[in-house]
Amino acid sequence: MKRFAQFFFIITVLFSTTLPLYSCESVIENTEPDSETIHVGDKLPFFTIKTSQGDSLSTDDLIGKPTVLVFFHTMCGDCQRELPVVESLYQKYGKEVRFVCISREQTDEEVAAYWEKHQLSIPYSAQTDRSVFSLFASSTIPRIYITDTTNTITTIFIEKADAQELEEAIKRHSTKE
Repeated sequence: MKRFAQFFFIITVLFSTTLPLYSCESVIENTEPDSETIHVGDKLPFFTIKTSQGDSLSTDDLIGKPTVLVFFHTMCGDCQRELPVVESLYQKYGKEVRFVCISREQTDEEVAAYWEKHQLSIPYSAQTDRSVFSLFASSTIPRIYITDTTNTITTIFIEKADAQELEEAIKRHSTKE
């Protein structure tokens, strides 16, 4: 019985110390009064990323087509729930609206493995730091930003996007009936 108690204690300590690493919002993030860096009506901040397709993509490249930007981490439970919804909308509206998922602090190998396992096809950019994310916010994922053709942010979803509301926001920018 003593061995079981020791084992249980060790597992509890390990789990409780690693859980914040994989949560959608860490304890440190909760102390920040305003995690928003940009808001509806703002222009996208300038960034350049490399996509899973090997292309370099900058904010300037997004002009001319509505865009859905998704910030995520594959170990975030909320992100795991949102990504299949975004995938289905990508399949439906991907010809009229550009979709790009940007990871927060993950390697390309980690994201590629998750994409393969869950059969996702949305273009993504694996970011090993928060340099791009920090242009948008200081905490909380998933985050979904929808822009018009001029890179003006028209809609923001933070942490949880209602599938119907997300689709309606995308449809406003789509030529698809």
